[in-house]
Amino acid sequence: MRRRLAEQAFWIGSDLFDRGDKSWVECHALADEICPELRASPLYDRFRIKRVLGMRVWGLVRPLLDALRGPPAMSSMASNRPTPVQPNKRIGWWPSAGAA
Repeated sequence: MRRRLAEQAFWIGSDLFDRGDKSWVECHALADEICPELRASPLYDRFRIKRVLGMRVWGLVRPLLDALRGPPAMSSMASNRPTPVQPNKRIGWWPSAGAA
């Protein structure tokens, strides 16, 4: 349970990094606090490479890698990776304005 929560915090931080948002640091700090052994995983190894490249260079490299990889396979689409955070976006069913 702890590892799963830490992985979610990690992925949210990784998505923030991809978008150039420096608050990724807080998400990764939370992941480290919850499950320190996650730092020894391949997830962190790949992220360390992204970090060395930096946000600007990674922003240029990522589209090239995505193009080389092609569309994601169905198995990776059903991964444990959470949906990226989208501020001010409603999730779920919301009644229409005219319903009373």
